[in-house]
Amino acid sequence: MPDSCSRNNKKKPRRKNQTKPVSPRALRGNYRSSAADPAPRWTSYRELRKIPLELEDRIVLAELERRRLEAQEKATNNAHPGFPFTSVEDLFTSPRGFGVETATPCQRAICRLIQGVGLGELLEVDDVRAMLGHAAPPAKIDELLIIAGIRSGKSMLAAAAGIWCSQSISLDNLREGEIPRYAICSVSRDNAIQTHAHLLGALRQEALAPLVIDPKQSGGWEEVIDETGAQTIGSKFLWHPSGRPVEIRVVAGKRAGASVVSRWLLGLVLDEAARMVGRDAGVVNYTDTRRAALGRILDGGLLLSPSSPWESGTPVSDIVAAEWGRPKGTRLVVRATGPQMNPAWWTEKRVAEIKVKDPCAYQTDVLAEFLDPEEALFPMSSIAACTRPRPLVVPYRRGAEYVAAMDPATRTNAWTFVVVTRAQQRVVVCLAQQWLPKPGQKLRPRVVLREIAEIASRYSLSWVYSDQWSADTLVDLAAESGVDLQLVIDEWTAAKKTKLYSGFGVLLAEGRVELPPDPIVASDLFGVRRRGAGQSVTIELAKTADGRHGDYAPPLVRAAGRWIPELVEPAPKAGTQEAMAEDARKAETAELDIEWQDHEEQEQGVSHWWDR
Repeated sequence: MPDSCSRNNKKKPRRKNQTKPVSPRALRGNYRSSAADPAPRWTSYRELRKIPLELEDRIVLAELERRRLEAQEKATNNAHPGFPFTSVEDLFTSPRGFGVETATPCQRAICRLIQGVGLGELLEVDDVRAMLGHAAPPAKIDELLIIAGIRSGKSMLAAAAGIWCSQSISLDNLREGEIPRYAICSVSRDNAIQTHAHLLGALRQEALAPLVIDPKQSGGWEEVIDETGAQTIGSKFLWHPSGRPVEIRVVAGKRAGASVVSRWLLGLVLDEAARMVGRDAGVVNYTDTRRAALGRILDGGLLLSPSSPWESGTPVSDIVAAEWGRPKGTRLVVRATGPQMNPAWWTEKRVAEIKVKDPCAYQTDVLAEFLDPEEALFPMSSIAACTRPRPLVVPYRRGAEYVAAMDPATRTNAWTFVVVTRAQQRVVVCLAQQWLPKPGQKLRPRVVLREIAEIASRYSLSWVYSDQWSADTLVDLAAESGVDLQLVIDEWTAAKKTKLYSGFGVLLAEGRVELPPDPIVASDLFGVRRRGAGQSVTIELAKTADGRHGDYAPPLVRAAGRWIPELVEPAPKAGTQEAMAEDARKAETAELDIEWQDHEEQEQGVSHWWDR
């Protein structure tokens, strides 16, 4: 028998256009298969989140997609010819889908975050890195907040996410007769209509039209669909690849919360979430709606909150302040300006016009920044303008005067510590550090005091300002523990506190404060509130969603208070004794200021703090 005909050498003919499969080893253990079901689950995309999107991983993703499409074609009771899109990005940009062929890198990155795949080459784009707050996204994302300017495609992205989830999430654990829902909730009818229009427009495309179910021809599902409410305005039923119907429903106003209960969810969109109030403030509230949905979202589903900013003090603004650039768990906050999302609309001319006509609209609709409430003492715009790009910590400079202050805490709040100096007519925050207790535990004051003493010694300091909290106890504890650190208890009266906080605000407004590039410092300062007017002004520290109480603000203002009176008060008249003393002080510090400028120029080569 010729070798070519032997059993060992005989090869099966390959079908035309058949792709050679990748070896199981290349799947790195993320491919689950069996002899009866050679195709991976559709949720395999989310299992690949922890793998960097390198060349080999692109091959893996392509192989998983090929097998998923093959599984769709072979699925029994499948009422449509198959889902023709390989990714959310493909669905969003393809002319056969939503047709956004000129999608920006930020929009494409959001598509990939919705799907749960790596960002790949998009991480090299400056706008994408800025949108992420210069922090890497978590390996697994169950909740995504999209804060962006208006006219940036947020509603269209929400509709695309709904169609994708209706085709990609496994329904194996649902019982017969259960129809899962993808709910899109909005605070207003106008927003709901806009999102519904995007959804209808896409489903009328030739590639997606076969997915839509005619309730009268649903193959035995007529009674269940009718009971669910097929004729409700804003509701569409689609065929899932398993042959079961799924629902996408768009609702607004008071009915928004009711749409997420008593039903399994493929996902939930809280459209314009920044305008939703807390549980104590209204019927359409973000807190209760989110809480009701979390336990009902199927594996692979996503809670999506796209919104343009509005006023601060809402649940979403608190989350953004606490977590943008600092992802926690499986929740991610992204934030992009109007020009970053849609430069075709937000031209330089249009941006300039809206900036002149309506500064508030410019702040929210273009810059994607929340409006400061009237009682905010330190506007976010001033905080951002006073934040240096780098470095995170400014080292000791010989000859400079330094002041350190701390705000002690052991249980829920952070124990914060700062070191501040003066450079000519401005206050420079050299270092800001905090200690946080682990869940269910409390900080050990002896340990924290030793670490503070070690840090203070780097700036030739052997003392630190502290407030009245357990003052005597901390002083005795430091002495008993042998800590080489003197605690100076600075007792604040209401008048002194108001004067120093107001003076710090003046320096911020004039750009005479240099803050470290730490988002937590910015968030704590932004949380300082001014209540009342005239002689009855009080300073309060707002509590944010993460439990902080503006912990960095008290030590920053206390340490800067060393120079606030002389920097804020009017300069003495020329020729007076006070003026001559001030001239002598300036002469003494002139050389130090030159050294400081040299130091800043040398720091230009230091990497960003988020890369450290």
